[in-house]
Amino acid sequence: MKRVLTALVAGSLAVAGVLLLDSPFVFWFALLLQVGCAFEYVALARRVQPELPQPLLPVAVAVVAFAWFLPSSTSPPVVPFMLLAGAPLLFAVILLASATPRGAAGSLGWASFGLPYLVLPIWALYELHRLHPRLLLVFLLAVWANDSVAFLVGSAWGRRKLAPQLSPNKTWEGAAGGLLGSGLVGYLGLRWLGADPLWPILAALLLSSIAAQLGDLVESMLKRAAGVKDSGTLLPGHGGLLDRLDAIILAGPVFYGLLEATGLAAGL
Repeated sequence: MKRVLTALVAGSLAVAGVLLLDSPFVFWFALLLQVGCAFEYVALARRVQPELPQPLLPVAVAVVAFAWFLPSSTSPPVVPFMLLAGAPLLFAVILLASATPRGAAGSLGWASFGLPYLVLPIWALYELHRLHPRLLLVFLLAVWANDSVAFLVGSAWGRRKLAPQLSPNKTWEGAAGGLLGSGLVGYLGLRWLGADPLWPILAALLLSSIAAQLGDLVESMLKRAAGVKDSGTLLPGHGGLLDRLDAIILAGPVFYGLLEATGLAAGL
């Protein structure tokens, strides 16, 4: 019951925020969530690599995320450059603070992955909202449907394990069911949005749903490496922020990136 109530409250707040808030407020909210995820990520990392400085990555995530608003001759700014520009200072602090080369290498690995992993979703959610608030809502609903239907189908008919070393309860049957659920919700949502062309945008949404399932596995890998069940205790019955946002963290950048790369964003 606690898990259901938390999901209902959090989901209702997310839907209301997407529909009622202006895009800059969505950016700030996404930034707040991802900085929270960054603290949880560092807590996981320090179980494996204690030399990783505790506040460094959350600060780096916030600073690099703000770079999205810097004046640029291109709109939106060039993502790889922003990430690469923020990385050297992060790496310098790690190298200077590490006591051993092995510790420095391990810390660099966690930080190198963590910076784009945690920053890109902030920009993606903000830009999806700027394209159309209801587009962001459709994306979120499709990701949630993916997760829920995968759980239901996997529990009822799952037989073949998807990644037994990372997440023993996930099955190929559940993954397929999740994609079908995501596709149905996405189709209905895009029809409601009046998206044109519908089918290419739906294809991009389905690819982002695959990324959402991979995002779940990535976070499972991080937790297993750290030897913990949940990334935190903030959300009753659900664990931490990273536990709830793991799918969106990978799916958001994939969906927005595909829309921009293919020119589909121009029709929204």
